Amino acid sequence: MSNTKFLLVTSHVHGKEVLLAFVPESMNSKTGPTTNIFILHPDQDPLQTSKEGLDDRVCGSCPLRHSLGGACYVTLFQGPLSLYRGWERGGKVIDDPVDVLALVLGKKVRFGSYGDPAHIPAWLASEIMSASSGWTAYTHQWRNPLVSDIWKGKAMASCDTASQLRLAESQGWAGFVATPEVLQGVLPCLNETHGTQCVNCMKCNGAHGSVSINPHGARMNSHPSMPGKAAKKTNTK
Repeated sequence: MSNTKFLLVTSHVHGKEVLLAFVPESMNSKTGPTTNIFILHPDQDPLQTSKEGLDDRVCGSCPLRHSLGGACYVTLFQGPLSLYRGWERGGKVIDDPVDVLALVLGKKVRFGSYGDPAHIPAWLASEIMSASSGWTAYTHQWRNPLVSDIWKGKAMASCDTASQLRLAESQGWAGFVATPEVLQGVLPCLNETHGTQCVNCMKCNGAHGSVSINPHGARMNSHPSMPGKAAKKTNTK
């Protein structure tokens, strides 16, 4: 993470600062080598932020937040904490936006590896998209008109149930939902069905229709779409 760049920006959603961490070509088996953008609290580490219930600063009203006992798959003591500690050790240096854009030039970008990309200012999000060769983005703030104006058609509406997905679609969003159900007209994640990495798919950019994936991560059994461990797949129209 030595080439990571950091920016402090003001969220137009709540008017407070958030820290953006840009990690070049971060690699995991699902996404492949994408440039990952993490949204962090600028004043304390992610574990403390969650413990104090202040993770809405970076995650908005997402019901999957760790502070709520939710099913978020992100492991806070790994990537998010490591990045924040690195920023502290480096003297909390804030990079120039020009350097950040150079980092994403021609790269595939993953908005919101932790945190909600709705907190990224519209001008910066637009510049990143223009510089990149593709992106993925998901927001739980899709009901917010301010967010909708900027991100509809550019991000997936993060939904927690099939009914939420249909509501988002009725409002013009492409939705992304973690559910064991098979949903008509919704593309199952190609990583699950074919082993395709995100870097070679990029269908989760808000412009290619809705996508579903099975609940995953250590907290998957507490996900709203999983009423019990014995949840079965059903056809839902």
